[in-house]
Amino acid sequence: MINGKIKGLDIIPHKPACKALHSKLVKSYAIDAILDEHQPTGSRELIPNIEVQAFLEDIKNSEEKKHNAVGTAFDCRYKGDKVVGSALVSRREVLHMSFFRTDE
Repeated sequence: MINGKIKGLDIIPHKPACKALHSKLVKSYAIDAILDEHQPTGSRELIPNIEVQAFLEDIKNSEEKKHNAVGTAFDCRYKGDKVVGSALVSRREVLHMSFFRTDE
């Protein structure tokens, strides 16, 4: 969330991988916040549940294209009206999934 709006979502289920990627993800989101054209609101209000549900619904309704990756993994790419995303999946298990808003 940047300036009260959902910007993206990262899911990394495995603790060691999450720990290894955490600082890079924080830096990436920090750069997005710096580049955001809106002035910071300073607000720490929670995002209304309806906005979270709409974001998740946009993810659910996005089109998936699956490509072979290294070993048994698949590189899945997603595109919807308001989101883009990707997932690295191996043996039916998500290793890393990212989605971002595109409607702004």
